[in-house]
Amino acid sequence: MKKIKICIIVVAIIIIILTIILFSMLGKNNEYAKFEMETPDENTGRILASTVQKVSVKNNYFIIKEILDNYYYNISNINNDENDIFIPYNPDLTLEDKEKYVRELINSKNKISKEYLYNILAKDYIDKDKVTIDNINRKIAGFKYYKFLIDYMYFIDNSENISTYFIYGKYVDIKSNKTYDDKLMVVLDKTNSTYNIYPYKYVKYIGADNLEIGNSIEFDLNISSIESNNYNKYEYKIINDTDLIEYLVDLYNNQLKYNIKFAYSVLNKEYSNKKFDDINTFDEYINNNDVRSRMSKYNINNYEKYTQYICVDGNENYYIFDFKNISDYSVILDTYTIDLPQFIEKYNSANIHERVAMNIEKFIKSLNSKDYRYAYNCLADGFKNNKFKNFDIFKNYIIKNIFENNIVEYESFKNEGETYIYNINLKNANNEAEIKQMQVIMKLEEGTNFIMSFNFRE
Repeated sequence: MKKIKICIIVVAIIIIILTIILFSMLGKNNEYAKFEMETPDENTGRILASTVQKVSVKNNYFIIKEILDNYYYNISNINNDENDIFIPYNPDLTLEDKEKYVRELINSKNKISKEYLYNILAKDYIDKDKVTIDNINRKIAGFKYYKFLIDYMYFIDNSENISTYFIYGKYVDIKSNKTYDDKLMVVLDKTNSTYNIYPYKYVKYIGADNLEIGNSIEFDLNISSIESNNYNKYEYKIINDTDLIEYLVDLYNNQLKYNIKFAYSVLNKEYSNKKFDDINTFDEYINNNDVRSRMSKYNINNYEKYTQYICVDGNENYYIFDFKNISDYSVILDTYTIDLPQFIEKYNSANIHERVAMNIEKFIKSLNSKDYRYAYNCLADGFKNNKFKNFDIFKNYIIKNIFENNIVEYESFKNEGETYIYNINLKNANNEAEIKQMQVIMKLEEGTNFIMSFNFRE
């Protein structure tokens, strides 16, 4: 009996030990998977990237973005002066007290930011450039008022736990609106959740300033781990759709302002070819529609090969992102130049007068966007030749006869054979009491194509 009890105790102890080991292994696996996971169906195992690749996992991208946000914020801090310090109102403070307060606050902020920057910079760079806390503001140039816009982000896996990220972008001095190329490297230690930064001069020094996808790395950083300090820890964050969309809209608006070449390069090719002759006509279009603001609403459509984010800002400007991943997306800036999948589906199921109304909506949207070329191309050849002769006459006529921003109100509809006539009202969006009456005459052609004419009714 005694032997049986001993056997039971031994078996129980073995079971407990195995259970502890099992949970420990599961914990480690989950901790590692946490960094790689974007969505459940993406977590299918990690393959090391031995050559340069674009960053496709949005959560990894945003880890790097947050690191760089902190980096540039602290650079701006070490460029502060007395004009950047807010002094709380206190009638008892003398001028000498205020000056002392400002000096102490500037010195405190500078000290904190210098220590931060020194402790996140890679040791190899610090040694080569002889960086100290005292001279760091001379080694790393920067601006008080800035933006950093990411153009491209690449990475390579040095080992299971070390990855190097290459970030190419524009550093903007907001005060002067001047832009400068800036290229950095961020090395992540995924085991310790730590990082180091290499600034542009070091990136250029080792020849990593013009990498392309598929390149092999010809330098060795010789990093097996990055020791943690009080400054170089990062956190993994799940990025939801709202976070992503707000960032895409904000980034694209800044690209439109500071880097028009990049903004043009990510346009949907079909859209770009149909709407713009070249980057100059794109630039002109943006300058005519430059009142842009933060996103106010969005809609998401999921397709087999991409996700479409349809975003509208506070001024009713559209940003449509056909999104495959954070480094692979294209942009469309209206809903009329090319037919979106949901438009085609709705159009095909619509009756005749609904189709005519949808086409009128396209025409009026183009006028509201000052896209007079699109509107001109909608017109029937006979009507164009008789009424306007050339594009400039049409453009001047439209500018004189419609409102800056028009709202369509549909009235009566009839057809004469295959010709469809819709009487509509154009309301001034800024004063809806102001109305112009318009008659649209339209013929529907193959697919979603149409031709039309119009006249203003008294």
